[in-house]
Amino acid sequence: MQKHDNRIFFMFMELNPSVYNLPARIKLRVVGDNHIAIVKLIKSRIIQKDAAKIIEMSKQIQAVQPNMKVSLICSSAICSKSLELLQREGISVQVEGLQIICQLFVICLIFNLNVVFCSFIFVYLLN
Repeated sequence: MQKHDNRIFFMFMELNPSVYNLPARIKLRVVGDNHIAIVKLIKSRIIQKDAAKIIEMSKQIQAVQPNMKVSLICSSAICSKSLELLQREGISVQVEGLQIICQLFVICLIFNLNVVFCSFIFVYLLN
């Protein structure tokens, strides 16, 4: 399998948060080799209090796997102080929007999947 094909599967591969002693409601996604993203797809803005919780989650993940890189994938605006705090702690931030829709339809094309089926997958990923 080629390298770019692996990225498509990594984007949607979710991990069990209990492995890292995190609550079950936390969503974790494999982003690459030794790279996990905490997924916060919420409608409201991410504030400094949320950033502090994300940093704590990152520390819990790195306590289990010290060489693991942790990022944040979010769908909403993030306040500048939160962004600065996360970057200071080495947590990169990726905002998902139209990017995930494009990736989903590429997957549909690659695997000849029905677009309606892919829409259900998209709704599942946002919840």
